[in-house]
Amino acid sequence: MTKSFEWYALNPIDAWFFRDGTPFNRGEDHGNNGYMFPPASTTVSGTMRYSFAMSNGWDLNGTWVNQFDNKKPGPNHEFGKILGDGSQNIGQLHFCGPVVFNSDTPLFPMPRSVLGHHHFDLKKKSHSFQPVCMNVPGQELQSDLGSLCFPIAERSEPVESKAPDESKAPDVTDDFFVSLAGLNQIKLGKPPHKDDCIHSDEIYKLEPRVGIARIRNQRVVESGMLYNPQFLRMKKGFGIAVGVHGIPSTWTAPRLIPFGGEARLSDMRRVTWEASSIEFSKTTLGSENIAISLLTPALFVDVNERQHLGSTPWWGGNAGDNASLLHPQFVGKIKCASIGRPTRIGGWNSLDRKPEDMLPYAPAGSTWWLPSDALSQLSGSILQIGKRCEHGFGLAVVSQVPT
Repeated sequence: MTKSFEWYALNPIDAWFFRDGTPFNRGEDHGNNGYMFPPASTTVSGTMRYSFAMSNGWDLNGTWVNQFDNKKPGPNHEFGKILGDGSQNIGQLHFCGPVVFNSDTPLFPMPRSVLGHHHFDLKKKSHSFQPVCMNVPGQELQSDLGSLCFPIAERSEPVESKAPDESKAPDVTDDFFVSLAGLNQIKLGKPPHKDDCIHSDEIYKLEPRVGIARIRNQRVVESGMLYNPQFLRMKKGFGIAVGVHGIPSTWTAPRLIPFGGEARLSDMRRVTWEASSIEFSKTTLGSENIAISLLTPALFVDVNERQHLGSTPWWGGNAGDNASLLHPQFVGKIKCASIGRPTRIGGWNSLDRKPEDMLPYAPAGSTWWLPSDALSQLSGSILQIGKRCEHGFGLAVVSQVPT
């Protein structure tokens, strides 16, 4: 996909509230509500479309299509063409991300191609991750699923210092992010530096809150109406960034936007960074195998097929399946994969006033290993796999695999 993106950073004015797929029904027990960070791509694309419409003349009196497109032509008569209409049609826009942003420097979910040791310092109450080697495809083994290969640890280079728990086997991590410098190392098939691994505790702090429902005329709490949302208090300098393609150059960009649950205000500003670092380059195809790692969750399930046997699995494909299940331009077979637990993402349809279908997504960090020629027919720079890529889902990075 060859598109130029304008990047915007979003920083909270107070705190953010991003729900996960945990049921949140009135009158039920909400003592263990989950959260999602970074937020779903649809959450970001939705608020960006809403905010650009507001800053360019939409008055909230009906849909922007009814306000502009159905009247006589004017400067904004193509709102429907530009912004779309509803969650399934986002017009000419295309989003990339979101990614975590810290003082104009992006952070990415740690790919599951990286193995290391997770250590918790009781005195400092801090987490650290020492990468030690990379996951690589192993030899084919006979299993109950047939002849398959599985990811195995392969030390690519001696680590700088001994890991805190050297006696334990290195493992993947879902709690750490990696800096841009660390991601560039991973793209070369090398483990990142320890200092390039940032734990989520360094990015945000959970801020649980308690909410009630009141009987207004009696001024008492309604029975059973107690809930406990988990807010995110971002550490200083941290926020998220998203790339947008298709906004007219003549449009005014908003400065303050409502974002996430409870429409919490956020500051929005234009930023620049070396986005070429996540672009696909065929120079990566020099090794025997390549690894495809997700930077945002990816959807492979078709909403119309998800209840039928034989539909595409939520994790994209099994070892030995056609690589075209991940992307129509991929060729060859999937060698093996390391996939985290599914991320369940739904949403709210503001036009029909009803919830969106809750679907399982392959989580960020998930990695597939393919033969290097699998991407030989691929064109474009930014790589996105799966469905709903226009919202920003399926952003992926290609890396070499040590031999």
